Amino acid sequence: MLAVCRALYIRVFVIVIALGLVACGGGGGSDGGGGGSDGGGTTAPKTFTLPDQGLDWYVQAVALATDGSGDLYVGGDFTSYNDTASSRIIRLNSDGTADTDFAVGTGFSGGVDSLVPAIDGSGDVYVGGDFTSYKGTTSNRIIRLNSDGTLDSTFDVGTGFNYEVYSIALTTDGSGDVYVGGGFTSYDGTASNYIIRLNSDGTVDTDFAVGTGFDDDVSSLALAADGSGDIYVGGDFTSYDGTTSNYLIRLNSDGTVDSSFDVGTGFNDGTSFSHKILSIAPATDSSGDVYVGGSFSSYNGTTSSRIIRLNSDGTVDSTFNVGTGFNTSVYSIVPTADGSGDVYVGGWFNAYNDETSGRIIRLNSDGTVDNDFAVGKGFSSFVTSLALATDGSGDVYVGGLFNEYKGAANGYLIRLDSNGAVSKTYSANTGFNQPATGIAPAADGSSDVYVVGQFTSYNGTSSNSIIRLNNDGTVDSAFAVGTGFNKYASSVVPADDGSGDVYVGGGFTSYNDTTSNRFIRLNSDGTVDNTFDVGTGFDNEVTCIAPTTDGSGDVYVGGNFTSYNGTTSNRLIRLNSDGTVDTVFGFDSFVFSIVPADDGSGDIYVGGDFASYNDSSSKSIIRLNSDGTVDTAFAVGTGFNSYVRSLALATDGSGDVYAGGNFSSYNGTTSRYIIRLNSDGTVDSDFAIGTGFNGWVSPLVPAADGSGDVYVGGGFSSYNGTTSGNIIRLNSDGTVDSTFVVETGFGSQVYSLAPATDGSGNVYVGGDFNSYRGTAVWNIVSLKPDGSIN
Repeated sequence: MLAVCRALYIRVFVIVIALGLVACGGGGGSDGGGGGSDGGGTTAPKTFTLPDQGLDWYVQAVALATDGSGDLYVGGDFTSYNDTASSRIIRLNSDGTADTDFAVGTGFSGGVDSLVPAIDGSGDVYVGGDFTSYKGTTSNRIIRLNSDGTLDSTFDVGTGFNYEVYSIALTTDGSGDVYVGGGFTSYDGTASNYIIRLNSDGTVDTDFAVGTGFDDDVSSLALAADGSGDIYVGGDFTSYDGTTSNYLIRLNSDGTVDSSFDVGTGFNDGTSFSHKILSIAPATDSSGDVYVGGSFSSYNGTTSSRIIRLNSDGTVDSTFNVGTGFNTSVYSIVPTADGSGDVYVGGWFNAYNDETSGRIIRLNSDGTVDNDFAVGKGFSSFVTSLALATDGSGDVYVGGLFNEYKGAANGYLIRLDSNGAVSKTYSANTGFNQPATGIAPAADGSSDVYVVGQFTSYNGTSSNSIIRLNNDGTVDSAFAVGTGFNKYASSVVPADDGSGDVYVGGGFTSYNDTTSNRFIRLNSDGTVDNTFDVGTGFDNEVTCIAPTTDGSGDVYVGGNFTSYNGTTSNRLIRLNSDGTVDTVFGFDSFVFSIVPADDGSGDIYVGGDFASYNDSSSKSIIRLNSDGTVDTAFAVGTGFNSYVRSLALATDGSGDVYAGGNFSSYNGTTSRYIIRLNSDGTVDSDFAIGTGFNGWVSPLVPAADGSGDVYVGGGFSSYNGTTSGNIIRLNSDGTVDSTFVVETGFGSQVYSLAPATDGSGNVYVGGDFNSYRGTAVWNIVSLKPDGSIN
């Protein structure tokens, strides 16, 4: 069985471990598990269901297209992506959607191990693996595909290889030739042991004379970075054409051994669990050095566990000090492109230099850990392939057998930024592909919910910045938005006249190809309500909307605008039910929140980043009478020391108002990011928050159960010493409501909260997150009153 594990390389090797069938060498079954059998901690279906998507099985190879598109080729053993069939290969756009121009049809008959985009500007890609056909056409273990997914017939492989291809490397001498390494011993009837060089038409390049070749598998190839045309070869071999060389060698472009690169006794046998050399990566600092990773524990008599940096002559580069190194195999090494000299490393390991590191790490040029790349628990199982994004972002694509990252479900493919966070430019999973910044339950008794934000799709369905979801999480197709908004929407509020209409504000200038500057009213079917005429609309963004409560049908609109339909109005305006101007207001900066008082007065509370209103000083909060004058009974004194993001009325009949934002004090009283004010503007000292939050607060939503509790969301990770990831429920006295259990909470910011209207006590949460309590949820989720996912 050990020999089988070696011969079948990582692709079959990881399947064996995942299924628990065999422990093939030291540290096998217990460390590598968690891939296929545990399901990543998934739970039973919930009411608000976001179906699993992305890839349905593991990734073996990722490679950036070389045509400047930023697209990504992905290969492995999967058969679908986002529920669309795609067998073993797919090309993804830079936002994670499938590039449908790359049509693979029935795809490959077996796994893909290697992907190398052509460098001739054609957009073609070489593919190697264990397949014998592509789209029903025979092609044994290697193929070249055009940029549209069709077979490039100019690269004719004949009968191809007799066994698996593990690695492909393109020459850089302008010949268009390609090196191929694997477990084969012949190609198109020509004997060639484990390595070959092919001409651009698929014929054998006989100038690359390998003689008897290698005595065992070749698993990794890399062109030298010095322009010599030499190639590094790594694998399971111990000799090449009669010359002893344990697992690594450098060959000249004619196939002879480059004796200037002297490996001495080479690498030790280490373990027979997998290939000895799994990754070779030339350094990008012009040194001529080369990184080597695999399952070894020493090189030429020097201890070095699973990774080493060699000088151009084959000696050890001692400036790259790995200490005790990795505790098990390294599968992929990719130097960064930011000039730092750092290197990303992925594999099976979960420790480096005796420190925990879950299958991925970034090392500084001296071998120390780059702690700015914070991966936490890392991945739940193998990382097999890494590729740097080519858009200058510093992001890195990661593929493998994992189904979790940092404790959150995330399967087989992910894009991380240079800090180790999941990149928000790309999503291969569920929910929204960009943040949801506004949520509002429909007012028609349906329990549906409107969602707005920066997204362009939901669960693979195109929807630009707005969508209406049924209460089970499916799209309400009766609300047809067409092309949607041309830019982001940030606020959504149902009209209160029983029409089922909805107001939407943001930074957009058109909706479904109809001009509408920053504000619009839509009918319940998604069409524009033309009875509400905004004319030329607003000159800058709308951030908040609040219908009046006096039965007039009017609506308050706030933001960063200074005019509406030709009328000067600084950051706040009241519009009649037909869109004409009722009252204008005069703030000196942003308005972020508007809340009508609930005492029948017609007054409104306003929060934002302003320092004055109509030449009256009022820092970040004010209460205005229904005619636009200042309600002086609500005396804020010096106000807040920074801006207010959100306001919410207490629901206990007290007339109090909650305020959340970026402030740390109010009228000289310390209060970090949240406060409760009495109806006269004084601090409600019964709401005792202690040290408060450690980060900003944005959405505030009173619980709908009459308890006086309040849900709080934002960018915090703790409250008064209690860990709480970006969401919490507080009692009316400021203590934590421990019945609402959030555990680790959300993986990133919460921007919007909305109580469900079906009497369940549930709350919708929207934001920029991709996990909640370790479960993948992409930018929206519904939570039960106990904090569990609905």
